Amino acid sequence: MRGIILAHLGGNIAHGVAHAEIPVVVTGPQTIFIPGVMFVAPVVELVVIAARYRRAGGAVLAVSMAVALVFGIAFHYVLSTPKHVTAVPARPWQGPFRLTATLLVLVDAAVVAISTWLMRTV
Repeated sequence: MRGIILAHLGGNIAHGVAHAEIPVVVTGPQTIFIPGVMFVAPVVELVVIAARYRRAGGAVLAVSMAVALVFGIAFHYVLSTPKHVTAVPARPWQGPFRLTATLLVLVDAAVVAISTWLMRTV
């Protein structure tokens, strides 16, 4: 479990670097939402799970990663925003931006599945 949460955190850091280098600006409520859901919540969940509260940690993790997954899909693939993978200008960081956006969808979907399983089996 720790490994996939760390993959989520690492993927978000890499994607954040691509955001900054392009730049694709995060504005308004997203400046609070993204750090909270993408970074703070997974770290808290690691602590909760390590403290042997696996069911509670799994529940919080499943919900926060489901929210992160929906956010990532919506802003990178569905909504017409500057964050959409086709809206990113053809610059050196376009490829890493697209790759990390796609990998985050896969990792976050895996985290949702694993944490849901963890929540139900413990």
